[in-house]
Amino acid sequence: MTMDFNTVDFFSFTLKSVISIFAILNPFGALPVFVSLTQNYSQNDKRYIVRRSIYFVVGILTFFFLFGELLFKIFGINIGSLEVAGGILLSLVSINMVFGNPYKERTSKDELAEAEDKENIALVPLAIPLLSGPGAIATVITLSTSVENLFLYVAIFIAIIISCIAVYFVLISSSYLNSFLGKIGIGIISRLMGIILLAISVQFIVNGLKILFPVIAK
Repeated sequence: MTMDFNTVDFFSFTLKSVISIFAILNPFGALPVFVSLTQNYSQNDKRYIVRRSIYFVVGILTFFFLFGELLFKIFGINIGSLEVAGGILLSLVSINMVFGNPYKERTSKDELAEAEDKENIALVPLAIPLLSGPGAIATVITLSTSVENLFLYVAIFIAIIISCIAVYFVLISSSYLNSFLGKIGIGIISRLMGIILLAISVQFIVNGLKILFPVIAK
């Protein structure tokens, strides 16, 4: 799908990308895990963990944003197939978010148990797979394959940065948010993000099917 650049397209696409990426990162869903893992750490340690984790997330998402499509081309995977596959994967993640189990496919009890120090927590399980899991990776790759305009590529990168900054502030406010929202409030927000993400994933599938079966687009 080719998009021609203009100011409206740039800002609307950036906004759409921010919503997509922030929803799949779902920091509100990660709050209980983060609070549990860092309950014995000082505020400075928590800030260090969140900062390091965000560095990892930005690096992971940027790598797959830049080289993900190339990797799939090496394996001979059609862009349409990639969009459909990404949409299906996102839909599975979003359905789990809606039903209150956002990390069913992302992490395991063993991975949580291995988080023994600040550096480990920042990378595993916080950055991988809680935040930048398969769904987030699929999202940035699918977004990158949906455009051929340099300005919109820049828009995706800006969206990654904005989303990660937003995630940083959510996690750094974890103690306050966890006590203010409670499990019910966090669950409601996570489910709302799941619904938004499900709608986005369906659109990815539709776009992919139009590429695979041009007759549908007519």
